[in-house]
Amino acid sequence: MSPRDDEPLPELLGVADLARIRPLTSDPGYEYRADLSADGRWFVYTQSDRDGGPSRLWFQDIEGQHPELLTAPGDHEFRPALSPDGKQIAFLRRDDFSCGVHVRATTGGASRRLADCGFPGGTPAWSSDQRALVFTAVAEPGFAAGLSLIDLHTGKVSTLTRPTLAEGPDRDAEWVPKQRRISFARGYDGEQHLLQIDLDAPEQAPTVLFDAGRLQGHAWYHDGSQLLVASDAPGYRTLLLLEASGRQRAILNTRGAQFPAWADNGELVFEQALYDANIERLDLTSPDARPEPVVASTRYDASPVLSPDGRSLAFVSNRDDFEHVYVADLDGQNPTRVEFSEGARWSRPSFSPDGRFIIATGYDTHNINWIYRFDRLREQSEQMKELGAHATGARYHPDANGYVYMPRPTRGAQSVAI
Repeated sequence: MSPRDDEPLPELLGVADLARIRPLTSDPGYEYRADLSADGRWFVYTQSDRDGGPSRLWFQDIEGQHPELLTAPGDHEFRPALSPDGKQIAFLRRDDFSCGVHVRATTGGASRRLADCGFPGGTPAWSSDQRALVFTAVAEPGFAAGLSLIDLHTGKVSTLTRPTLAEGPDRDAEWVPKQRRISFARGYDGEQHLLQIDLDAPEQAPTVLFDAGRLQGHAWYHDGSQLLVASDAPGYRTLLLLEASGRQRAILNTRGAQFPAWADNGELVFEQALYDANIERLDLTSPDARPEPVVASTRYDASPVLSPDGRSLAFVSNRDDFEHVYVADLDGQNPTRVEFSEGARWSRPSFSPDGRFIIATGYDTHNINWIYRFDRLREQSEQMKELGAHATGARYHPDANGYVYMPRPTRGAQSVAI
């Protein structure tokens, strides 16, 4: 969506600025979850090896010079957040038994453990006066992980949110500039919302800023007038520019961008995520068999399911931009796109017992999902309205007389319907 004609994009996100995008790191392995100092001169990020092992924190200047390793050998540290004055880093540290919120100086040295963190551990967020941190806490019994606030002067921890198991965990909080509000992501991967709460009225229900679908971080401009959201809502991952009210103004030309961080001077850093997942086959009748590649591309191929006669497979791939369902021979040859309705992303295919139909979950540009059925004989697609909006994950029942699916969750409960 483009801005209104009378509201041009601010200069800090003009075409010239986007043309200046350049890599800051390019070492082997994975580099992710960067945060930028308020003056835009320094940044901190997480790095890990391709073959696994613990993640480490690095600190360096914006020109890519003078990198400094902050993590001691063997420690597993991630999700860093720079303090507003740039002198401290809050981060998460995980071992075999627990996850903790820590703080250390940007010059290195020992860290101080502040509290236990919950799963999935979102990035901590500093208040502008550096008196408090908001983080994802350990889930209370019967609830998903919610947000807590810790007073860094007294050590007191206060609960901010208690999401239900159906609503999903709260994570990646940000302080809304110049307001006593916290914005954060709520929900499970692929079904998330960007919410905000009023710290002066925490008992009130959070308000919705944006239905993001898959939300991969957000960042406020320093005056609170606008924010960037990394989302798959357009059909691919990119940065969206929103007004403070949550109204979308523009889709930025930053495909693959996620977890943005915005400095006061307008400098922006983000993680560039390029995924390559392939589908392999394993012969379970042979104890010495090794996985063999079946479907491969330079993009994301996933969610394979075999046809009832064992002669073909359906899978999801974004090789043609948006996620679509494909059907290929058992050896991966002759992939053909299943022509469901246009303008949606598709996931979780399933064959009917006779192989004639394929059902899948479709997500439209407003992140409303429906179950669709495709008739392979007639090459026609229809929306299964009887299952309702926001139904997902449908599978044909083995007796061919119905479906197993997840209907729209109600507050406090997620169910499976037949």
